[in-house]
Formats: sequence, C-alpha cells, structure tokens
Amino acid sequence: MTKYLFGLLFLFNYSFSQNINYPINKNIATSIPNEVKIVGLGDPTHQESTITKYRIDLIKELVQEKDFSIIAIEGNFYEIYHGFKSFLQTKDYSYIEKAMYSQLNADIMIELYDFLYEQNKNGKTVLFTGFDVHFSGSVFSTYLKEDLKKVKSLSAEEKEDFVNIVEKGSHTDLRVLLRNNKKVRTKIRYYSKRILETFNPVSIDDKYFVQALTVLSYDPEKLSGDSDNNRDFMMAKNIGFLRKNFADSKIILFGSSSHLVKSPKDIYTPGYLNNRYPLGWYLNETFSSEYYFIAYSALSGNKLSMFNKPVEIDKVIDNSIEGFISKEGKRENFITSQKYPLKNTIHSRLLGHTFYNMNLWNVVDGLVLIDNVEPFRIIR
Repeated sequence: MTKYLFGLLFLFNYSFSQNINYPINKNIATSIPNEVKIVGLGDPTHQESTITKYRIDLIKELVQEKDFSIIAIEGNFYEIYHGFKSFLQTKDYSYIEKAMYSQLNADIMIELYDFLYEQNKNGKTVLFTGFDVHFSGSVFSTYLKEDLKKVKSLSAEEKEDFVNIVEKGSHTDLRVLLRNNKKVRTKIRYYSKRILETFNPVSIDDKYFVQALTVLSYDPEKLSGDSDNNRDFMMAKNIGFLRKNFADSKIILFGSSSHLVKSPKDIYTPGYLNNRYPLGWYLNETFSSEYYFIAYSALSGNKLSMFNKPVEIDKVIDNSIEGFISKEGKRENFITSQKYPLKNTIHSRLLGHTFYNMNLWNVVDGLVLIDNVEPFRIIR
C-alpha cells in the first residue's frame, strides 16, 4: 500500500513538473514568414491560464528555432527590465513579480522565467523586458534611486524628492484618492526633463534610464484622442527603442490583443472605429510586413467572474469564427487567411468575452482557437 501511494505521489509530482508542450506551436513557428522581426501574441483578458501556456510554449519554439531573443511583456518597460536583470543574478522570482502588473503574476509564468534563466545560463542571451509605460509593479522608485546616483544635474534633496514623488505616483491603492494627481505628474515631468537636458547615456542601462525618463517627461495633452491612444503611442516609442538598440534582435510581444491589433477601423464597434490607434496599428504602419500578430480565442471553457471565481464562458454564436471552427471538433486550431479565406466580415471574441464583428484578416495575421480554456490563479 505504501509503495502504491508513493508511486501515485511520484506520478503526480512528475506530471505537475512536466514542461508545457503543444505540437501545434511547431506549425505556427514554421508558418511565420522569415521577414518578420516582431511577433505579437495577444490574449483576450489577461486571465487565461490555458492561453498563456500555449503562448509560453510558442515563445520557446520562437527562441530556439527562429532566433527570437527579446520577450517584451505588457508591464512597465523600466521595472521589468531591471527586475529580470536581478532575477538572472539570483533566480529569485520575486524580482520579476514585484515589477509586474498583479493580474499577470500567475504561477504558470514560472515556466517562462525558468526557460529564460536556462537560456541565459547556457550562453544564449534572451532579454525579458516590458513595453508598457504605466507603473506596473512596486519597484520603479527603487531602481530610479540607483540610477539617480549617476545624475549630476539634481541636488541630493531634489533626487530624494523625485524618488518620493514617483513613489506616490506608482501607488494604485486607496492613497490615489488622497493625492493631487496633476501635481504629481507635473513634478515627475519637471525632474525628468531636468535630467534629460544634461545626462549622457553610455551603457544600455543608461539608455533604459533615459527612455524611462523620456516617457515620464512626455505631456499626454500633446496627443489628441483618449488616454489609451497616449499610452499606445508611448508603447510604440518603447518598441522603437528596442529596435534601435537591439537592431539584430527579433522581438516577441506578450500582451492584450486590444493593444496588438493591426487595423482598429476593421473592428466594427465605436471603441475602435472612433479614432482608436493601438500599439499594433503603429507597428503595422512603421514596420509593415515585419510585424506579425497572432491572437488567441476560446472555443469553450471558463473565465473569471467579477468575484474572481471560474464561470463558464458563453457559447459560441453561429456567425463567428469560433462557431465556424468549433464544428470541426478539434481541440486546438491555428488559422490564417490562406487556410480560411473570408469573403465577408465575421464575429470573434478575440478581444475578450464579447463577440465583435470585424474584417478578421485585416485585424490579425493568425488566430489560435482553443477548446476547454481555464483562467489562471494570480499569486499576489
């Protein structure tokens, strides 16, 4: 009996520790054109465990078989970069987790971090960084304090004040209600501009510092449109930074499909038709065929409710790509315009759990449709 229980325990631990492996990802990797330098992997809501597992496995394929060497996640550009550097030195996951948006801190991400650690340990440099401009974690001010040691244009008192004001700006708890946000943003821009006037970057760390200050110093009122457009415009600037400073590297973007779509005006809902310009639109305009966007959507499964509990997602509708493909009865599907040309628009819920009518192949290059998806467990 003891041997039987031990055997079950061994099999449980063995199966739990097995690496993610989905054969479909070999086909996806080989189908991406050779001229592609930036691949976007977009999720519907940031809450999908199954979809995240598929993307992690595809990242491995792209790194090992297609020589992609930068993974940029939807987290703060500066925080994630420094958190990953500290992680490589210590293999302490908390450095990344403290830099990450809380909703992206899932236990399944550990496999990605372990893979990147092993790649770098074995001599293949793979960078993990952010591409977002918002404060995502709790450590921006920590890394800022270190970089300010190189700055000569601010006094010690001004440096301390800068760190303190960034600390206020990065908090997203109830203290937000008690502060003057306009005053915080104005002061952050003031100090950032002061440093940028004289600071001369030398190392890549210096250049990251300058890029972070450039983002902080930007006045969003200079851009027309809503705050999402301002955010995506600066995201595009961060991707431009990566292309400029890592010119020989190919980039994987890991984030929400709402930021990565190529043609928002081909999504027939007011939120996209009315002057919405996401990151993917900028990338498509700037890099053309070098940008390739793969979105993910569910055929069936569960999502998280407003109370953070798993509930069944809605059934597919007949005039949707999910409804069309679900009739084939496959567990997983990768489709492109070559495999499934469409004469008319079609509905999809690749942007969440709501079906939108769209000209699909202008919005994405490829679509992965998965049965029995599950949400993930946030670890903090």
